[in-house]
Amino acid sequence: MASPVDTSVKHFYSAMAGAPTVSGTAGSLIATLDACLVTGFGVKAVDSAVVSNGVCRLSFLSGASAAKQEAVILVSGASPAALNGEQKITAAAAGWVEFKTDLPDGAVTGSISFKMAPLGWEKVFSKTNVAVYRPTDPASTRPYLRVDDTD
Repeated sequence: MASPVDTSVKHFYSAMAGAPTVSGTAGSLIATLDACLVTGFGVKAVDSAVVSNGVCRLSFLSGASAAKQEAVILVSGASPAALNGEQKITAAAAGWVEFKTDLPDGAVTGSISFKMAPLGWEKVFSKTNVAVYRPTDPASTRPYLRVDDTD
């Protein structure tokens, strides 16, 4: 099941826990673009999860999360499977995040994790410190973005 709220707008900033950084060394820009555009970042293992009154709370003990209110995360490993996929955070604190859901109240099981959702691009070519990306949205013109990060 998709999120009951719009997840099409995603944002990141450098102060988020686990955010990728561009260090100035060759290849660091490619790694940052991979994380933001293609794979996501800031993976968090979930210790417990529950749905109550139309809200799912994912709790974790493993330190700060990159997820902030209004950010979009990508959930995986949850049962019911309808919780998996992109979800927009409605509230977050130092050990939990919450998002809206249409599922009935109850426990959530599985080997659950979440990370910051990538922007929905694909990496269509790569070699050492060079990559080519393009958006996967079929409504876009699907331009190619070539990045050479050798110097």
